Amino acid sequence: MDNSNLLSSCNRRPTLRLAPLALALTAAFTGSQAFASSIDTDSNAQSANEIERIYVTASTTGNYSDAATKSATKMILSLKETPQSVSVITQQQLEDWKSVNIKDVLQHTTGVYANSGRSHDRTQFIVRGDNVNLIQIDGVQQFPGGRRADVNGDSIAYERVEILRGANGLMTGVGSPTATINLVRKRAVSKEVDGHVGVLAGRWNNNRVELDVSAPLNSDGSIRGRVAAAHYDKDSFVDRYGQEKTSVYVTAEGDLTDTTLIRVGYEYADTASRGVINSHAAPYYFADGSLFNPKRSDTGLTAKNSSWPLEENTYFASISHGFDNGWQLNSIATYNTIDMEGGKLFFLYENGYYNQDGFTDDGFGMSAVISSSNDVQRTFDINLQGSFEFLGQEHDLIVGYNSFDRERTYIGNSHEQEKVQIGDIEKINYFTWNGDIPHYPFSNTDPNRLETHISSGFYFATRLAITENLKTIIGARRTDWEYKEYGQNAEKNGVDVSSHLVNQIEKETTPYAGVIYDINDEYSIYASYSDAFEPQLEYDKNQKLHGPIIGDSLEAGLKAEIGLLNFSFAVFESNKKNEAIDDPAFDRRYRIEGTRINPTIVVDTGTTRGLEFELSGEVSPGFNIYTGYSYAKTEDQDGLQLNTDVPKQLFNFYTTYQPSDYIENLTVGFGMNWKDGYWVESGRPNLQGRERRDHGSVTLFNLMARYYVTEELSISVNIDNVFDKSYHNDIAPWSGSVTWGEPRNWKLSARYSF
Repeated sequence: MDNSNLLSSCNRRPTLRLAPLALALTAAFTGSQAFASSIDTDSNAQSANEIERIYVTASTTGNYSDAATKSATKMILSLKETPQSVSVITQQQLEDWKSVNIKDVLQHTTGVYANSGRSHDRTQFIVRGDNVNLIQIDGVQQFPGGRRADVNGDSIAYERVEILRGANGLMTGVGSPTATINLVRKRAVSKEVDGHVGVLAGRWNNNRVELDVSAPLNSDGSIRGRVAAAHYDKDSFVDRYGQEKTSVYVTAEGDLTDTTLIRVGYEYADTASRGVINSHAAPYYFADGSLFNPKRSDTGLTAKNSSWPLEENTYFASISHGFDNGWQLNSIATYNTIDMEGGKLFFLYENGYYNQDGFTDDGFGMSAVISSSNDVQRTFDINLQGSFEFLGQEHDLIVGYNSFDRERTYIGNSHEQEKVQIGDIEKINYFTWNGDIPHYPFSNTDPNRLETHISSGFYFATRLAITENLKTIIGARRTDWEYKEYGQNAEKNGVDVSSHLVNQIEKETTPYAGVIYDINDEYSIYASYSDAFEPQLEYDKNQKLHGPIIGDSLEAGLKAEIGLLNFSFAVFESNKKNEAIDDPAFDRRYRIEGTRINPTIVVDTGTTRGLEFELSGEVSPGFNIYTGYSYAKTEDQDGLQLNTDVPKQLFNFYTTYQPSDYIENLTVGFGMNWKDGYWVESGRPNLQGRERRDHGSVTLFNLMARYYVTEELSISVNIDNVFDKSYHNDIAPWSGSVTWGEPRNWKLSARYSF
């Protein structure tokens, strides 16, 4: 890669300064002499844009070290300067372990538990005792549910992934005290033609091709472009389930002036899964209470062509301008559409349990008919940040505004699902089902429902230098949030927007506070408080809408930057307050007359306490490590443990090493994931009440190796779950059915760089 664009990138200005680790990484990336000379320049305005580029690109090449993050406050701070727990997965880690989607990334990340109980298409990610529902791209919020974490997008478009643990209400307002995932897009920074092509083949007919090319678009390289694309088609260890995806990412950026940078881009993802079902769980009990003993490939009765095809298009534009006084103005706007094709999902579900001959006496139900839908999301963010002097110290300040709005339109349909060609439904047998079922007649009609979410807010944060070693970060956000639901106007063959069925408005202020004390150049201690809110469409017995759930995070810890290693240790407490639960004065099936409302009350539902540590970076040249441990336990007001189906402890260890003294051009890697045991109270036939099902701890081992045949050509092999450990990723509490974890998997790949 041409690094000339980075040679002047560290013209340090007083405000958006990089920490010592970031400067060291930049020196390693660009060359120490060039780096040293670049510091001597005095263009504060230009350095604002150049430091922004280093934040995205420089620290993630060739190692597991990372210079900086913007996740907590949008200020470019080193991990040591950020008073919250942050993990960063670099480009090198994505390449080493062949992580092609968000699920691949997160299931190997500190403190993240990936649960596939809702099907392999809809993995849930659990951090600090609750579901993660915040996904950002380039720091811009995506609405929960708007992007399925392991379906949309592809890592070919992203330079790295940042995971901020704890509440992130300062930047988003809406959210939970779990984690925020920020996907950082690749940049068009090269002034020479460079890139790579890659191919991959793996178990279960896993085939993938990818391309990533950067090039100047004019003679002096002031306008640059980049195209990254990937396509894969794969089956899986689960019968009938597979997925095909095409992803394209195109971006360009130009230096309008020495101090003004503009970026534009387009991202496309077309995902077509097959063998889709609400849960890929396999039966665990027969109707007589004996064990089913399912194979790892067993799943529910889904059609081979069962699917919910998704097509996503994203357009974005941003501009950054550095002023002569060192302040910087940044803005980004995004327009995103997600279209889901209805009528493609079909599976059967048993109403009870199977007999040992594969038949059931309880009958079957058919899957719901999934309607087509169209999502439109618009996001905008603008902020101004810089430094000021007060009482002889230099301080940082950021002020900004962002907005997110989403419109989801549901399309009516005409279908004849009852004509699906499955024969006599009463004679369906689990053991002979093959899923060869044609689609039933289905056609879209008119829009029949519209949901709108609008969220906007102003925020500020200031980093005050109390002394040379003591810094505080104080901020707040004021959020206006509104949800509306509109029904159908049959006479106009569309949605009636003249009056809404539901209208929910929330206005919330979310504070943020942190303090960091630098013990010395390498170590710091910190503490922080943050919160966020979650609107809930729940009513009390008087049909009064409840206020939002409030989630807060308290955290304290130690951080260190030792050479190219980052270390962090944190203890934390997260609380969820004002969450609606069923009103015990009413039966759960009760509905207020003339409505669909089930009365609820609000309570403080849970407190999660725990600790985390993480070590990442380059131990020595060619020796990288990423390892982390987390403990989290959630209890209710009475001290009873909640979320018992989630392991309390998680540990991961990934390392790569280049044994150049023995074999040149070779990299070998070792990975390990350990999960604590968990338990579930599940149903079982012929048993009064429920039984406790305990699942022991699980340890998985992974290996990788890469060899450079030439400077341009490398070949790699990856093996996951080396010892083919059998384990259950999920146990369903209602029926006891189980979702298996993935068996041993292998991938062979080749990559040619130019």
